[in-house]
Amino acid sequence: MSTMAQQLLGYAHKRITLPKRITLPDRQKTAFQKNYRTAVRNAPTLIKTAGLAQAIAFMATKTHKPNEPGYRALLTDIEELPNIDKLIKVGGADLLPSVCRLETAEYMLLTRRVLEGLTFLKRMAEAYYPPNDVEVE
Repeated sequence: MSTMAQQLLGYAHKRITLPKRITLPDRQKTAFQKNYRTAVRNAPTLIKTAGLAQAIAFMATKTHKPNEPGYRALLTDIEELPNIDKLIKVGGADLLPSVCRLETAEYMLLTRRVLEGLTFLKRMAEAYYPPNDVEVE
């Protein structure tokens, strides 16, 4: 039996190294990795300052922009976190309405669990994706 930290680490590693994320053409791959890395690094601060629902709404608006593919991937990663499936059942539905329907205690627990998951996604992104200021040739 594995701990929650081990489950989250395994999940983060699996998501960051998805074949569709690392086998993109170089230009698209670099753009995706920069955008995802920025999104995952900024998400915890955004959640702590604005709240989970507002942060999800902000990220959802970014998914419609073609030059910001990392936000769509990050929202998908959040929806599929292993530690939140008992709190919300998204099942193809939009994440935001599911979050908004939660009671206060459940909302606070979900926020904490999402922040825990983002910690591991951020660590993996920083390990596998190059920093934003480094050009990959």
